[in-house]
Amino acid sequence: MTRRALLALLLALLTCAAPAPARGDEALAERAEEALDAKRFGEALALARQALVAAPDSAAAQYAMGRALLRFSRLDQARRHLERARALDPELMDEACDANLALVAFFYPDDDRVRELIEDLPADSWVRRQLGRLLSLEGFVVRRSERYLVHAHHEVARRGGDARGAQLLEGIYKAYAKVFPFEVDRGRINRVYLLPDARTYRDFIESVWGPGVAGQSVGQYHVDQGALVINCGTYERDAEQGFSRAGVRTLFHEAFHQFIYTHAPEVPSWLDEGLADYFSTTELHGASGFKVGSVHPGRLARLRDALAGRGERPLSLREFTRLDDERFKGDEQLLNYAQGWGLVHFLLHAPSMGRKGHALVRDYFLALREGRTPEEAHAATFGAVDLDRLEAAWVDHIRRLP
Repeated sequence: MTRRALLALLLALLTCAAPAPARGDEALAERAEEALDAKRFGEALALARQALVAAPDSAAAQYAMGRALLRFSRLDQARRHLERARALDPELMDEACDANLALVAFFYPDDDRVRELIEDLPADSWVRRQLGRLLSLEGFVVRRSERYLVHAHHEVARRGGDARGAQLLEGIYKAYAKVFPFEVDRGRINRVYLLPDARTYRDFIESVWGPGVAGQSVGQYHVDQGALVINCGTYERDAEQGFSRAGVRTLFHEAFHQFIYTHAPEVPSWLDEGLADYFSTTELHGASGFKVGSVHPGRLARLRDALAGRGERPLSLREFTRLDDERFKGDEQLLNYAQGWGLVHFLLHAPSMGRKGHALVRDYFLALREGRTPEEAHAATFGAVDLDRLEAAWVDHIRRLP
């Protein structure tokens, strides 16, 4: 072998051994996946878009975009990107794409397609395990309404709770939509599971999501599956048509979480919980009447104590409206819940705000729905407001409430 040939061979061997640097589109797709796993959905959507611009035929970029759009409930678009990713690299993408396509089918709902897709997933796949259990229910009555698929335990249904649940959900949905008027994917259905009592509720949740998940709750919304689970209080003395009064309040509160996360997956806790508490006090009038915006007595009492200096003082609105979820649910969680409710009630009901409060809440939410991060949404809305002046008006509103 000549010296030149030997050098060429060594160079070839070294080139093969050296790890190839990640292409720009693949690095962007990897960062999008990392952001999705960390629940930074606005950032993930932006990164996936960049990856697709860099390489439209990258399976990794198509898959990242499909996952991101699924989180924003853009289901038709998500399905197209996931199917494209699988076509580009079936060996690598087949299983991952099928798991996410099963979720798309579950949301639409196309139960036969869900079963077909999860059949070949590994036995330990959470998608196969959880969706399979949510579709294999015994002793439940299923009722379909315009926007909901209600799965009522037979004890709830025996008292008319399946029909009553669907009626309540459709009514409160209209109340949600008055605050957030926008077009939605009419094909997507919200799944709701109605249980009669604490034990049945706990057993149901733990059979699907695992031991300890139910905790002390009376209602939960599980974002990954889009599933709302409610303890209706069917056997309570004040129960009517399968629901106690507390059960109705829980339904209105938790169904708002389902509503808002269906349309914007990265909503700060102060807005999410504040609005959920705001809708939980909705009063029923007759068969189909709803009065929204009644005072939440517990939240108001805690907030007034705090403003009067009895205990920890509320955060300034400048700080509170930028509070991350970890701090919101930290040591002052109960006060933060009260402040969230109080701020939402002020924005939607204070005479001094007029329609400006509604517009502020709506515009902030729409920015999140478009895929902006909470920081970007805050800058585009609250960032243009004199928050010191707003805070003074908010405190005055809380003090004047009956």
